[in-house]
Amino acid sequence: MGRVYLGLGSNLGEREQNLATALARLQERLRLVAVSALYETAPWGIADQPPFLNAAVAAETDLSPSELLVFVKGL
Repeated sequence: MGRVYLGLGSNLGEREQNLATALARLQERLRLVAVSALYETAPWGIADQPPFLNAAVAAETDLSPSELLVFVKGL
C-alpha cells in the first residue's frame, strides 16, 4: 500500500459537515492513518469569500496516482 497525504478544505455551507462527509467518503477507498484537527483560515487569492475550514489526512491506498486523482475529484 502507498501512503498519501491530502489537504481538505471547505468554505461554503456547513463547512464542518462537508469535511465529515468527505472523510467518510475517503474511507470508502482509503485507510485513514491520521486526521488533523480542523483549522479555520482566511481565503487566499480571492479575499472576498467566507473563511475556510481545513484539515490534513494521512492515508494508505492501493489506488494508482491517476485512480486516486479521479476518486478525490469525484468527492
